[in-house]
This record gives sequence, C-alpha cells and structure tokens, in this order.
Amino acid sequence: HSQRKNKNSLTPERLERFNALGFSWDTLSEQWEEGFNKIQSFTEREGHCKVPRGHKEDTFSLDSWVSSQRRNKNNLTSERLERLNSLGFVWDPLSEYWEEGFQKLLQFKEREGHCGVPTEHKESGHALGNWVSNQRQKKDVISKECILRLDAQGFVWDPNSEKWEEGNNKLQDFKSREGHCNVPAIHKEDKIKLGRWVGTQRGNKNNLTPEKIERLNKLGFVWDPLSEYWEEGFNLLREFTEIEGHCRVPRRYKVFAFALGNWVYSQRKNKDSLTPERLER
Repeated sequence: HSQRKNKNSLTPERLERFNALGFSWDTLSEQWEEGFNKIQSFTEREGHCKVPRGHKEDTFSLDSWVSSQRRNKNNLTSERLERLNSLGFVWDPLSEYWEEGFQKLLQFKEREGHCGVPTEHKESGHALGNWVSNQRQKKDVISKECILRLDAQGFVWDPNSEKWEEGNNKLQDFKSREGHCNVPAIHKEDKIKLGRWVGTQRGNKNNLTPEKIERLNKLGFVWDPLSEYWEEGFNLLREFTEIEGHCRVPRRYKVFAFALGNWVYSQRKNKDSLTPERLER
C-alpha cells in the first residue's frame, strides 16, 4: 500500500523492478478486472448475465460486484460500459423482469386469445400468473408506458376478473372432457365450485361485458338450462314420432340417459303453463 501511495517518489530503477514483477499499481482496476472475468465466465456458462442474489463465482462475491456496477454506472469509463454491454449486462433487473413477463403475456394471449392468466399459471417455466398479479397490485407505481402497453393488449386490472378467468378455464376443462357445458349445480372442478360459478354467470348475464358473453357463447354456454332441457326433449320426441308414427311414449322410456317418458308426462301435466309457441310446436 505504501509503495502505491508513494509511487511518484520512487526512483526509476525501483519503478522498473516493480513493473518487472507485474506489480499492480491500481488495486481497484485489478478488482474490477477480476469481477469482469467472473461475470464473463458466468455468462459463457449460463447464457445470460442475470446473476442470482448472493451468488458467488469461485468464492468471488459476483452478486455484490454486479450491484456495484449498477450503482456506479455513471462513473464507469466508456470502455468498461462497452465491455459490460457486449456481455448483455442487465443494468435494471426490474425492467428486465417486467419485459420478460410482458413477452410471456403476449405469448399467452396469442395462444388463448385473451389476457386472463390463471393465478398459478406458468408460461414456458415463467410464473406468469404471479407476474400478472404483481402488475395489478402495483398499478399505482409502475410507469405510464407499462400501463399503456398492457392496456393495448386488453389487460385485466380487476382482481375479480381473475376469479372469473379461473372459472372460465375450469369450464373449458369440463367441456373438453364432457363435450358440453351442462355443469351440474354442485359440481366441483379441481376444488373450484364450477356449478355455482355457472349459476352466477346466468344470474349476472346483464352485468357481464360483451367480451365475456362472447367467450362463453363460443364454448356453447347454456344460459337457460330449462329451455335447453325442453329443446332436447322436443327433438327426441320428434325423432320418436318419425320412427314410431305416434307420440305415445311409455312413461319409463329413455333415449340414452334422457328420460323422454318423464319429459312427455311433464308436458301434459304442465300444459297450462306452456308458452303458446311451445304448445303450437
């Protein structure tokens, strides 16, 4: 330390002898070069510069070195900035995290047609559901530019819509398996009370957005289960009549699982409450 401090007072002969040994006159430069070599090794191995918190590279505290570069960016020489940029150095990890999440959201929307990401959904290994929740919780502090970019994609800010998306996704799972959207009232789909959710959509149809109604209609959603049941019974009765030549369906007669005999009995019993259109048919 004393030799570095008094470098200018050393004789040329002593300076030459120190230099011949490869003596480092600038320990800060030496430490910086060591850090750069470590992050270069890290990048070559991992394929990126995103050093995890607390990470050490061969006992060297690389995470601390990286944080120091970010804090002192304005004091770094243009040569050092250029060398770090050539590695793809991440100067703002929060922005990097945001951009990664946004790209995953675009990927999700391109496939699904909307931004209603389920809470626990992962997109190509990225916890996109958590990222989406963070945007909602931190809407007041994220930049206007980020908000505009999300709005342009039809981002859902209302956390209640998140529950709607979860129900809609479970309805899709139900239909893929069963081939229809006639969910029993007490049915649960992966612990989600899907039957109750379906009933809520019917009760709140007038308050749903046109976009939600359109998405449900594309699934073949049953808004009026009684009308759906009546239409199914009428169509089966018409088929029975075409085959048998009459409408006298035995009381216990069934077509697959549909109790057509009971349906016919119910029409006779409730004749006075049928609409003129149904009576005519």
